[in-house]
Amino acid sequence: MPKITVIMPSLNVASYMRQCLRSVLEQTLEDIEVVAVDAGSTDGTLEILQEYVAADRRISVIQSDKRSYGYQVNVGLEAAQGEYISIVETDDRIADDMYEMLYAVARDQNLDYVKGRGMFFIDLKNGSQWQTPIWLPLSDDEIGKVIVPCDKPGILEYDVFLWNGLYKREFLKNIRFNESEGAAFQDQGFLFQVISSAGKAVYLDKVVYYYRQDNSGSSVVNSNGFHFLVNEYAYMKQFLPKKEIIWTKMYYIRMLKQCFGRYRSMTIKGEFWEDALDDIRILKQWILEAYNNGFLQEDVISLKDRELLEIFMKDERKLFTYLLAETYSKAELFFRLVDKIKDRSIVVFGCSATGRFVHALFENKMQGKVVAFCDNNSALCGSSIQGVKVMEPAEAVKAYPNAAFIITGTRSAEDMKRQLKQISKADICFFEYTPEIEMRLFLMEL
Repeated sequence: MPKITVIMPSLNVASYMRQCLRSVLEQTLEDIEVVAVDAGSTDGTLEILQEYVAADRRISVIQSDKRSYGYQVNVGLEAAQGEYISIVETDDRIADDMYEMLYAVARDQNLDYVKGRGMFFIDLKNGSQWQTPIWLPLSDDEIGKVIVPCDKPGILEYDVFLWNGLYKREFLKNIRFNESEGAAFQDQGFLFQVISSAGKAVYLDKVVYYYRQDNSGSSVVNSNGFHFLVNEYAYMKQFLPKKEIIWTKMYYIRMLKQCFGRYRSMTIKGEFWEDALDDIRILKQWILEAYNNGFLQEDVISLKDRELLEIFMKDERKLFTYLLAETYSKAELFFRLVDKIKDRSIVVFGCSATGRFVHALFENKMQGKVVAFCDNNSALCGSSIQGVKVMEPAEAVKAYPNAAFIITGTRSAEDMKRQLKQISKADICFFEYTPEIEMRLFLMEL
């Protein structure tokens, strides 16, 4: 029996398949089996899988007769022989020591599941990557400690990803995925069953999984997303603990948040998905019933979600209009900046998370325009971040006197402006841009 079975459902991901497979097969823990379940790929994905099968005895490929993510994973679960189960999205990648580290903790503590931290990432056109961490759903004093998930329904509000963990195969013997069509939200019913029934689990503050955000074919921009959401929540409802009201509240809070998330996905292309209207109205009916029954009152949802809920209850189209304006108010700042910079090279002033995000935006929208970072932290100068060199401000001004300097420091913007003016003997072009980190901007067209 291998220590871990890795289930990899695939469909037309040839562009990412090799990177994903390498990250799995080159793990420091070698005692694994890989069960790839392909749903009829036509872009070369299956051929890549077969190539790896010929080279590594740990891999097997099953060809699915149904295009359903849930069905594919269930097929993998039936075939699995490992002590623990991992599920990897085939356009993502994992940390080299993910399985060694998680398995050691799971085996030592005899856990139903163990999870690490995830990291969103986007491939940049210069060959590097932009990354930002995914929040862990527990307080600092709970991280790394054994918890009882079935006594903590609040975890459901934030733990919405399945791929950053290992699950004991014996624990999963009565847990299966919804076998609805498509490839969106089927993991939500699985997670609901896992969290509401697990007796022992650990969450670790260690990055183990890298979750791609720049796949234009992902379910994020699929107008069928609302239909998938309706299917999944109808499936999930059967698993609500009958006598515990708090689980029902968390079920509806999760539904509400994911409904609003799908609305925000609609704003990427700027068009209301007319073909999703029937499913939106089903969700609206469920959410209204939950509100009237006291499951979505002020004590359990945020002020922002209450505002959105009020708009949604009045008119489902007005919520789209409201969120579209919110999205484009953020996008407009970037688009205006692009127009002002025109043909200038760009130096990003500040290497913080905001500065790295600004660089990533410009690199993917205007490849090669960012020629350097500059920063007052001398320890960073001379290094490279996201494929771009880091310089001291005076050095950057001297090297690129005609560049547009984009100031990204939120607390020290005025000091950074004064510093640039003092360094430059002539007028220097600079702009202040301190946006929120908003990944939808990467999918929006200029």
